[in-house]
Amino acid sequence: MKLKSIEINGFKSFADNVKLNFESNITAIIGPNGSGKSNVSDAVRWVLGEQSIKTLRASKMEDVIFSGTSQKVKKNRAVVSITFDNSDNLIPIDYKEITISRTLYRTGESEYRINKSLVKLKEIKELFLDTGIGKEGYSLIGQGRIEEIINGKSEDRRLIFEQACGTAKIKYQKNESEKKLTKAKDNLTRLKDIIIQNEKRCDFLKIQAKKAKRGMQLLEEIKKADFSISYKDYNNYTTNIKKYTEKLDELKNEHTTVSKELDFFKKKLIPLKERLKDVSLLVDNSIKESSSDEIKKNELINKKQLLLERNKFIFENKKNLSSLNIQNKNTLSDILKNIEKVKLSVDEKNVLRKKFLENRNSIKLKLSKKSLELEKKLENLDIIKKDKIKLEKEINLLETEKKANDIINEDIENKILENQKKITNLNFSKDKLLKEIDFSIEKLEENKKNILDIDKKIIDLSNEKNSFIKTLDFLNKENLNINNEISYKDKEISMLKNYIRNYEGYNKSVQELFKLCESKKHLKNMIFGTLGDLISVEEKYKKAIDTVLSSNLQAIVVNDENDAKIIIEQMKENKIGRLNFFPISKIFSKNETFDLKDENILAFANNVITCDQKYRNIVNYFLSKTVICKNLDVAIEISKKYKNKFKIVTLDADIISTWGSISGGYKSNKNSFSVIGRKSKLNTLSNEFNLLKENFKKNNLEILQLEKKVSYTKDEILQLENKKETISNDIIKLDKEIYKNRLEFDQISNKILEIQSFKTSSLTFSDEKNKKLEDDKKIILKFDLDFKAEQNKIDSLKQEINSLEKEEINAINDLDFIDRDINILSNRENELIENKASIEKKLNNENEKIVDFDCKINENLKEIEKNEKIILKLEEKIKNLNKIIFENKALRDELSLETEQASNKFSSINERFFFLENEIEKDNLKISNMKNQLDSLILNLSEEYSLDYNLVIKKIQEFKDEKFTKESIKKLKEELRNLGTFSCDSIQEYDNVNLELQFQKNQEIDLKNSIDDINKIILKLETEMKKTFLKEFENINERFSNIFKILFNGGEASLKLDSEDALTCGVEIIAKPVGKKMQVLSLLSGGEKSLTAVALLFAIFQTNPSPFCILDEVDAALDDANILRYIDYLKTFLNKTQFIMVTHRKPTMEMADMIYGVTMEQKGISKVVSMKFN
Repeated sequence: MKLKSIEINGFKSFADNVKLNFESNITAIIGPNGSGKSNVSDAVRWVLGEQSIKTLRASKMEDVIFSGTSQKVKKNRAVVSITFDNSDNLIPIDYKEITISRTLYRTGESEYRINKSLVKLKEIKELFLDTGIGKEGYSLIGQGRIEEIINGKSEDRRLIFEQACGTAKIKYQKNESEKKLTKAKDNLTRLKDIIIQNEKRCDFLKIQAKKAKRGMQLLEEIKKADFSISYKDYNNYTTNIKKYTEKLDELKNEHTTVSKELDFFKKKLIPLKERLKDVSLLVDNSIKESSSDEIKKNELINKKQLLLERNKFIFENKKNLSSLNIQNKNTLSDILKNIEKVKLSVDEKNVLRKKFLENRNSIKLKLSKKSLELEKKLENLDIIKKDKIKLEKEINLLETEKKANDIINEDIENKILENQKKITNLNFSKDKLLKEIDFSIEKLEENKKNILDIDKKIIDLSNEKNSFIKTLDFLNKENLNINNEISYKDKEISMLKNYIRNYEGYNKSVQELFKLCESKKHLKNMIFGTLGDLISVEEKYKKAIDTVLSSNLQAIVVNDENDAKIIIEQMKENKIGRLNFFPISKIFSKNETFDLKDENILAFANNVITCDQKYRNIVNYFLSKTVICKNLDVAIEISKKYKNKFKIVTLDADIISTWGSISGGYKSNKNSFSVIGRKSKLNTLSNEFNLLKENFKKNNLEILQLEKKVSYTKDEILQLENKKETISNDIIKLDKEIYKNRLEFDQISNKILEIQSFKTSSLTFSDEKNKKLEDDKKIILKFDLDFKAEQNKIDSLKQEINSLEKEEINAINDLDFIDRDINILSNRENELIENKASIEKKLNNENEKIVDFDCKINENLKEIEKNEKIILKLEEKIKNLNKIIFENKALRDELSLETEQASNKFSSINERFFFLENEIEKDNLKISNMKNQLDSLILNLSEEYSLDYNLVIKKIQEFKDEKFTKESIKKLKEELRNLGTFSCDSIQEYDNVNLELQFQKNQEIDLKNSIDDINKIILKLETEMKKTFLKEFENINERFSNIFKILFNGGEASLKLDSEDALTCGVEIIAKPVGKKMQVLSLLSGGEKSLTAVALLFAIFQTNPSPFCILDEVDAALDDANILRYIDYLKTFLNKTQFIMVTHRKPTMEMADMIYGVTMEQKGISKVVSMKFN
């Protein structure tokens, strides 16, 4: 394996991207002190995972990122990549080329990559175990490392030997195994605790399951007994139904016979009644008709007399109306003559009005024309005024300009000609520079703006990223808390459900009653619940309320005393113990309110309880005069203050009664078995549990989104930083260019100012302006003449308009007078026309009435004649009707007797018919009742045992021969009650827990076996490590002794373990140069120390050569003679190891195939140049 290249960007003094290729076996890196050549070896240490700030020669990790100079902005990240040729597969991964990268951001985030894939530092360390490469290896040797080897602790020195002996990987595997062993032991401890808990639970469930099996068996026996006992009732019902059905059939047959007889007499009776009815009707109608005709005859005689009287009255009215008619005709003739006279006067007035109107319109037209003419004249006059004022101003300006121009022009004409050429040339140069400066400034401002925008974006993105990371940390912590809370809530809900289902905490009587209710639904519907189930209370008051209500919490709340009575009877029947019942309809509390403003009283006990309003009376009954306080001292004080008026309970459940007794003592704070508000608490816990699950899911989604955003923001910041770096370099160049151009521009501007100090403005007053001045004066005179002419015309027009206005007023007055006369005449004409219409209407009415009178007289005469004829006919008809009445009365009496006899026979048969119907209805009702009782029996069994109707009948038939008595059923039920509450789920739960327990015990065995296996692996690794270390250590010791003699031209040196434990012992170095005593290394000179360390390194390289080695100024302390021996021996490793040497020494440089020179053209920025030798 060979080191191919190192790529550095933003690390320490390497501001720009630098790539060093290592193609030869020996490469030298040279450069003056402070140029940054040792930063190359630091970069290699850093990329391979070095975390020590001291080793990297920095005060904090952020210092390894390029911090900027006066000419170059700082970097926001440092990136180093090192590439290896792995074609020999020394590192066991499927890549021929391996690139390790490390990136550090100024924000503190760090990334490691292998071939561009994100990895952990641990993976990189594992990759290079036993290769000599890495933090504890010997592939990176600097002056500090030499010092560590010579002067360091023997325990620290051992790390190099572990790498060299090939035991580092074994040690790493041993450490990992020990971690696994610790984890396995921890898991075993936890598993044992779980097994103990599950064994206890399993024992409990085993008893419960056995109890449940016996309970199910008893229930099945009771079921058989119920069906067997029910057979007797079933048989009685079916037999009686059959008996009454047969009797019903006989009654129905007789009913049919009687019904036929009844129909026969009904048919006979109907025609008799019809005949009697017809005859009776004929007699009655004839009598009525005869009476009616007699009445009509008398009415007609009276009517005839009345008509004669009316004719006489009409004749008198006709005579009076005729004389009135003649008077009205004379009046109408006079009105017609007056109308003609008025019409003639109106026509004359209209002719005169038309003449006045034409005169007025003519005057109006003339007046309009003159007004328009005057308006135009006034506008012309205004225009003349404005033009004159404008022209006067212009004349004043021209005269002023002429005077000034004449004075100035005398002095400046000669100087203008001299300086004109100089100014032109300089202005050209100045304009050119100004354009260049403006362009540069524009570009500079644009770049600065871009930098500001980029900085703002980077800050925004960094803030955004930090915000994301904080939010991410917060969400991860929150999710951990939520997960723990979900687990806790789930256990709490399961436990609470179990308590509620089994009525844990309640006495046996309550449990047995609710067990009974499961089988008898009608009882369950009567019970609202226990008082404990129906109320809820704040956690801090629960202990106090639990103690005060005590056994009352187990009382059963029902609607009324009848429900309580039914339940108590059932309890007696089933031999269930005694219980208290609270009927809502019977328990009332006094509406007492106490306005106590006492800070020692926390609350009235009834006010801290939450319940449905219908249970409020029960709560108030027990607690309305009970107060809650903090402790017993306060309770005693309250009792004295209010003279034992209230029952007092403390938060610790101590009680002072109203008669002065005190009860108290220790009571656990745990309310897990409290019966108060369990169902309410279960609902609350379930809601909280669901909300926690939703929050957990929501947080997970948000975490995924935030992780994507963080990754995306990092990439964006990196792109912006690269862009900012490029723009910053452009800004520096532009600043220099602008400064240079401005300097030149200022010089040219100063020269132009010098020339312009001699220049004076030249003003000329042309002939055109003189001519214009004279013309304007003439125009002013003309304006004055025009103004006077226009003014005269306006005055004349105003006089004409006044005259016309007077004429118009006179014409309007004439029109008003004529209109008034026409209106008066028109009103008179209308009045006469109305009178005419009124008289005509009267005449028409009078004529119509006279004609009407004549008609009525004729009609009355005709009516009298007609009535006389009708009277004769009616007298004849009355005579015939009297004859018919006499004949039919005898027939009616005969038919009436026959009908009465038939009706009596029909009534006798009908009475028997109704008797039979009543008997049939009674028997039907009996059969129906028996069928309902039978259905009720079957339905009760159906509901009790959840079977369908037909299956219940089948079961009754099936168990009819079973020998059960009521006494045996009572014994079975007694045994079931004594068995107590049981859950059928406990059978399955026991099987599940037992299975889980067996699985956990198997896991325990597996963990124990695993621990034994790990202990064996550790022992094996320790044995192998000890054997390998001692063997390789002896080889290194022997080679170190030989190489020391070669490098020092004699002397002695050896390595020694400082204890007998080969796994943990340190390594001591003993050296004796030629002519000196055996002494500690700290007393050797600097050169001797370095050469001793080099001898040790060469011994290690001979034993386990590293693929490459970076020697950072290792030769600095060696003299010329020693350095030559150092170089000669170094050459012996060239076929196995690649060397990169940071050096100042020429002999070392001479042996290199390639040299990289590190220099600083700009202060603080390292630049690399290369030189290759053949």
